[in-house]
Amino acid sequence: MKKINKIFLDLDGVIRNWVDGIYKLFRVPPIKIHNWNGVTEYVCYYHHMTVTQFWEQQDYNFWSNLPKLSYANKVLELLPLDKVCILTSPTLSSAGGTQKWIRNNLPTFFKNKQYLIGPAKQFCASENSILIDDSDYHIDNFINAGGNGILFPQRWNKNRKYITHLDSRVDYLKNQLTLYDIGKDKC
Repeated sequence: MKKINKIFLDLDGVIRNWVDGIYKLFRVPPIKIHNWNGVTEYVCYYHHMTVTQFWEQQDYNFWSNLPKLSYANKVLELLPLDKVCILTSPTLSSAGGTQKWIRNNLPTFFKNKQYLIGPAKQFCASENSILIDDSDYHIDNFINAGGNGILFPQRWNKNRKYITHLDSRVDYLKNQLTLYDIGKDKC
């Protein structure tokens, strides 16, 4: 078994609730999403807007004020935090708001500079690193670049079948971490 010494943790869809933030920003009723672009397509259709207009409306305040997911703290409790680096992909307007969000919601990560904001997550891949992300695309690219990955179950990815109750995402993650011998007291 490979020794994992770097854990890269995505924000949106794992720790931060972008989907509910979108519903609130665009004042649309929530729907069940079954693919990665589901929210974008739904809002664009609902408001007769382009994808560019959709992303342009997500400004600094939007990104800095998104809520944490209800299970975010449970996810963090599973991990040896000294080995974790937040790794999130920005949009054109999100990097500054995301930094503020990290400072306000994950102050230890901000203080210790344990975060990276950039779209090329696969460049962080190595045989001793793992990415925890809700995007099939990012996980596949990370693994193809030589890293390890855990696809965090969400309705829009291929691990949706593991969502059976409120804490099932956390249970799934805990099980997967065990396979890599990762835990609060391990690594």
